[in-house]
Amino acid sequence: LLQQLQERQQELELFDNIQGFMGPGLSTNDSVRYINGKLRLDNPAKTDIGCEELSGIKAVDFLGSGYTKTVLKAALPQGLFVALKSVNHQGTDMRLCMEDFQDSQGCHELVSFKLRKEIVLLQRLQHPNIVE
Repeated sequence: LLQQLQERQQELELFDNIQGFMGPGLSTNDSVRYINGKLRLDNPAKTDIGCEELSGIKAVDFLGSGYTKTVLKAALPQGLFVALKSVNHQGTDMRLCMEDFQDSQGCHELVSFKLRKEIVLLQRLQHPNIVE
C-alpha cells in the first residue's frame, strides 16, 4: 500500500514539473469567496479546498457513483447548487484496495488520488463548455 501511495504522489508531483502545471496547495487557513456567481479562493493560485471551506455545503440529492467517486447535488450557503464529488467507499477501487490491504484509511487516501488528479486536470482546462 505504501508503495502505491508513493507512486500516486509521484504522479501528481509530475504535474509540478511540466511547465508549472500545478500551483501551490491550499492551506486550511485560506478561504473561499462567492464572487460574481462563482466560487473563488482568496489565493487563486492554490489548488485544494479543505474541509473547513466545505462545512456550509449541504448534500441534497444523490446524482451517481462509479468505481472511485460518488457525486452528490449540494447546496452552497448562497443557494447555488453544485455537483460535489467524493471518494465512493462502496466503489470497486475501494473494495479491491481493502481486499488487498485491509487498511481503510490508507485505501481512502490511495483512492482519493484519482479524485485529486481529476481536480488538478480540470483546474487547468480552459474551454467554453467547461464551467469554472
